[in-house]
Amino acid sequence: MRLLKKNVLLKSGYRGEDGKRKFCAPRGTEKDCLCPMISLDSYDWKILRILTSDGRIANNKLAERIGLSATPCWNRVKRLEDEGIIAGYKAILDWSKLGKQDKAIIDVALKDHSATTIDNFCSSMMSDEWVLSTRTIAGEMDVEVTLLVSGTAELDQFLRSQLYMNPLVKTVRTKIVIGENVRRMSGRVGH
Repeated sequence: MRLLKKNVLLKSGYRGEDGKRKFCAPRGTEKDCLCPMISLDSYDWKILRILTSDGRIANNKLAERIGLSATPCWNRVKRLEDEGIIAGYKAILDWSKLGKQDKAIIDVALKDHSATTIDNFCSSMMSDEWVLSTRTIAGEMDVEVTLLVSGTAELDQFLRSQLYMNPLVKTVRTKIVIGENVRRMSGRVGH
């Protein structure tokens, strides 16, 4: 693992020992990168590619596919987990089989744009079991809420009970998803 010492994490870069703001170099010029980076070799990249498409693969099968024995493979996966590169594993559900066949994306503008207000609003939205996600967004609106519903009546009930009467909310725009193409892995893995 390659870490540069005495750098302080900022939102879009690092401050080096000279106090100047530093940024990551483009991919492919890792030797110039000033971010704390974890060095990954071809085996690590193979592990990540396989696990993003099959997170339930048995360690012995994973090891066989990448060309290592089981123990070194397990050690590599454990290191990737410990260093936060693998953040977790999850099941992908077919929500329509659970009675939630519709998805709505609701853009919300808040009256107050303070970090506390946005965090509180997002937390309150996430307390609803059918809210899949909230995202803070740039532009006219402040937050995007993704919601699963069984139909427009349930969507209307959510809007009326959670948003229209909410004193933090200024404007609401609702979109119903009619089709979706989803990448089931987290981006393109590898070089």
